[in-house]
Amino acid sequence: MAEWVEATDRFVAMNDMEVLFGPGQVASEDAIAIAHDRFTDFDTQRRALETARADEEAEQEFRELLADADAGLLDELEKAENEVERRHHRFTDDD
Repeated sequence: MAEWVEATDRFVAMNDMEVLFGPGQVASEDAIAIAHDRFTDFDTQRRALETARADEEAEQEFRELLADADAGLLDELEKAENEVERRHHRFTDDD
C-alpha cells in the first residue's frame, strides 16, 4: 500500500498539483452528489453529440443512396432545402 501512496504522490507532484492532507472540506455525500451532477451533465452532452453524429451519418447515407438511385432526385432535394433555408431566413430576418 505504501508503494501506491508514494506513486500517487509522485504523480501529483509531477503534474504540479499539491498533495492534500487531512479530511478535506467537502462531506463525502456532497462530493458524491457533485460527481453525479457532473456526470449527468457530461452524459447529456455526450448523448446529444452521439445523436447529432448519427443524424449526420444517416443523412449522408440517404444522400448517397439517393444519388445512386437518381442524381436528379438529389438535385431536387438540394433545391428544396435551399428554398426552405431561404424562406426561413426571410421569416426570421423580419423579426
